[in-house]
Amino acid sequence: MPSFLTRLQTALAGQASAGTPGAVVPAPVDEPAPVVPADLADLLRRVPTAGEPRAVILGADGETVASWELAVEPGAAAPQLCEALVREPSGWLPVVVDDEWVDALTEVPQPPDELADLDVEDGPLLLDRRWQTAHDRALREERSGMHRGTTPAATVDAVTRAVVERPDALDEGAVAVVRADGAWQLPAVLGWAPVDAGLSARDLSVVLQYWEEQWGARVAALGARSLVLRLDDPPATDDDALAAAQEVLAVAPALLSEDLVEPLPRAAELLAPVLLGAGWWHVHLG
Repeated sequence: MPSFLTRLQTALAGQASAGTPGAVVPAPVDEPAPVVPADLADLLRRVPTAGEPRAVILGADGETVASWELAVEPGAAAPQLCEALVREPSGWLPVVVDDEWVDALTEVPQPPDELADLDVEDGPLLLDRRWQTAHDRALREERSGMHRGTTPAATVDAVTRAVVERPDALDEGAVAVVRADGAWQLPAVLGWAPVDAGLSARDLSVVLQYWEEQWGARVAALGARSLVLRLDDPPATDDDALAAAQEVLAVAPALLSEDLVEPLPRAAELLAPVLLGAGWWHVHLG
């Protein structure tokens, strides 16, 4: 398989330049490879299965190191490597990534110290606004006859449970290591914002900051259009599960629309039961 840097260059070639706001560009091919920071090198020496860092993502200035990808040694599954890295206190956070995740690196990465002004209370406010907007749209569609019928029970079960199943990508993906103070910062620090999500990387970080406080949610994996969250304190009551379902659909209102014919409020009611006690959320953004 081509190296991560080669795949990154291929994915971004011709789409961005250092002078373009919001651009994310790979390291120039003819430049020496960036030096692995001493604290990261020390961390990796304490986690032998991590292998060697083999790539870097650069911001629009061509110098900012946002992420390194690790070569996972044979027999070391990505989750095991992440757990080993988490056990070693450091300023680096691991996250599983797939081959296409670079498609969502659409904004300029922001260093963690630029995120100090983010307020966790902005998370529920943003979710409330998005839920109301999506709810009003669904109501208009229902009135116009765009939502009719009832989804078969087997389809409801399959679609909703897919949201809480542990994705196979967690075992098959590579591992990126990111300098960040918390997993909620990852979208902003990486500039990760899927183009169809309707949310900026900062907005996603605000939501994740709130979800970490509310549900103990932490980013476990990033793809081109989806993220996987692991929850330490998932919804434990029916009311909490319904509130969580509305929050998830506020972030990703189209998550269930292709399979469920019910309007958005009813879709939240159908999703809520599987979120009860669920330790994983697989959220598709666009």
